Amino acid sequence: MYAAKTKDCKACPLREQCYGKAKKYRVIRRALFHEAIERNKEWAKTDEYRNLMRLRSVWCEGISGL
Repeated sequence: MYAAKTKDCKACPLREQCYGKAKKYRVIRRALFHEAIERNKEWAKTDEYRNLMRLRSVWCEGISGL
């Protein structure tokens, strides 16, 4: 979890877009393994990943996995 300091938010030109006029700071919550999750999402877009998942379906499911 990240909580910006009030003085940091006061100086920020994007303050009102970030959380509006009512609050004085913003808290950002991220999963413990957020970086790993993002890396895996990017890897899942690659051809290598698709090929490995195709092989996995054959290895795990046998002929019915095709």
